[in-house]
Amino acid sequence: MSDDHGPSSDPFGSPESESGERGMTFFGATAWALATYLGLQFLAGIVVTLRHPASVDITTLVGVQTVVTLLVLFAILRFYAPNISVRHFLGLRPTHFAFYPLAGLLGALAHVPVNALLHAIEKYYPTDPESERYMFEQLDVSAPHRIAVGIAIVLVGPLVEEVFFRGALVRPLRKNASAWSVVALTSCLFALAHGEWQKILPIALLGMALGLLRISSGSLVPGAIMHATFNAVTLWAMLASDPAAQETGEPFPFHVAIAGTLFTLVLLGVAYLVGERSRAALEARSEDEA
Repeated sequence: MSDDHGPSSDPFGSPESESGERGMTFFGATAWALATYLGLQFLAGIVVTLRHPASVDITTLVGVQTVVTLLVLFAILRFYAPNISVRHFLGLRPTHFAFYPLAGLLGALAHVPVNALLHAIEKYYPTDPESERYMFEQLDVSAPHRIAVGIAIVLVGPLVEEVFFRGALVRPLRKNASAWSVVALTSCLFALAHGEWQKILPIALLGMALGLLRISSGSLVPGAIMHATFNAVTLWAMLASDPAAQETGEPFPFHVAIAGTLFTLVLLGVAYLVGERSRAALEARSEDEA
């Protein structure tokens, strides 16, 4: 991080470096996240207007999310790093192999503490049951459509969100801020983008874990694996459950919630240590700061 140009009056970013890159401010990151959210709402509204609302399924909404995110990503690249390759800017690079199985295990285990916390909040402040009902309706369809919904939820959606929150925002933010403040900010923005306020804290915790993987590994790939696995476990739980029972919001047993939380923390600690001691991870991380 360099102060060669002095303080910047631009709320969106710091002055260009010799390579043509600009740093991103917290205000700038928040503005880009808000622009993405509003763009998604606007384009989704147009789609709903052109089609009957009942015909707008998850695959359509994920498609809209993908289009809006790619447009915003293009704008961010042009503004902050016009001379950097997309792959390098997003952090699509190899890292230590241990991060990949760790990410998969974290995605499966994090389902326990995240959903236990959500159940605890919903006990006093229930979420809208229509959202749960909508999800079950999307899965109570023909096999080909169910496969398409699964691909959207497990593969496309997580990848698009990681590309934006842990990809497009991380490198330019790191020019002006510490790694952990970047993790905190992107986690908050990630949570706020998911709608109902009851889900903000649980999703923010998930975002913190995803951010730790991104910062420790120096790569976008482990976080994408964790996010995809988390969604896959959530989808599997919904397919394996009875819709009527799901709506009653039966929580995890207390001992399962505690054990799942402890194991998740242990794995996050292992991921952090691998990132600190692995040459491959250190080299990947150095590319974020180059």
